[in-house]
Amino acid sequence: MQRKNIKGRVAVQVALIVVFHLIVVWLLKIKLEESVKLNELIIAYLGPIILLCTTCAMSLKKTSFIYNLFWIIVSALPSSCILNYFSLRDINKDRGPGIVDLSYLDIGIDYNQINLLFYFPLALSIIQIILMFGIWIITITKK
Repeated sequence: MQRKNIKGRVAVQVALIVVFHLIVVWLLKIKLEESVKLNELIIAYLGPIILLCTTCAMSLKKTSFIYNLFWIIVSALPSSCILNYFSLRDINKDRGPGIVDLSYLDIGIDYNQINLLFYFPLALSIIQIILMFGIWIITITKK
């Protein structure tokens, strides 16, 4: 019975984190082009969601509420700061060319697509892997 309870709580908490990220993306008005397909989104976010489920299960197996609260904070706050950085970078892109000027190529790069389909899942995965090792180290040192 305990195992089913953990699986249900993992599903609910991961869904809440995903909804939180979607709300942050909506509030920051970060949009993707219509050319992005659902398959691309699934491929980009499958790894981070599996890592979210794994770290959530690791924190829920600890009976302390502090581990679960720590997981929620680590899963929500850094990634929302990264999304905020992406939206601010999108606002400041009209400043002018930086070190490398690609404006003469006229390629029409969609930076939101690159941010949301590559950089954000990568950053979220790195955060979750660090959290996984942190929980693992705490578990080993307490034994």
